[in-house]
Amino acid sequence: FHCTRGELWAEAVRYHQLAGKQAEAVHANQLAWDHCSQALEIMQRRAPIGDQEGSEITFDLLFARSNLAWMKGDVAQQEADILALVEQAKILLDPRRRTEAYIQQANFLCNAKDEYEKAHQAAEIALKLAEEHNLARLAASAWQQIGVACLRSDQYSPAEQALNKSIALWQSIPEEDIALAEAMIYLAQVHERTGDIAQA
Repeated sequence: FHCTRGELWAEAVRYHQLAGKQAEAVHANQLAWDHCSQALEIMQRRAPIGDQEGSEITFDLLFARSNLAWMKGDVAQQEADILALVEQAKILLDPRRRTEAYIQQANFLCNAKDEYEKAHQAAEIALKLAEEHNLARLAASAWQQIGVACLRSDQYSPAEQALNKSIALWQSIPEEDIALAEAMIYLAQVHERTGDIAQA
């Protein structure tokens, strides 16, 4: 508040970003949404932080708000934020953020829009980036997104292959039990749909 009143715009952005993270951590999602939105508005109107740092902050804010939009059930806002996120990723030097953008897009297209082919394409871009830059967690996520897109479009053999690759990667990464369990649940769904109940 004081930063905004004093027109200390860069400090205001950083304050809102930090406050948004703290609010989200305690599940105060509306408060987190408000802080992210205020920070983004300042970045868009004032551009107080330039170059790569400003681009990375904008990316992180869009990423956070797209997740909050999903929690609110605001599909239109989530779609707008993800489209902006992907565009922002194109000018970033950070391969991790670029990969995360396409994984986020793949997840949205698959789960909110039922556009499985487009989701598959976005996940393939993410996978290529993750493998090029040795980002194991993101590669595991990308394989999982590919597997889920194939599962939802009834392509069970490629779904099984992709999910097995995801599971193998998750198993090699410490402290990723939740992600591993999620991938195994999707694989169980593949086996169930192909009639292999014992394997499921």
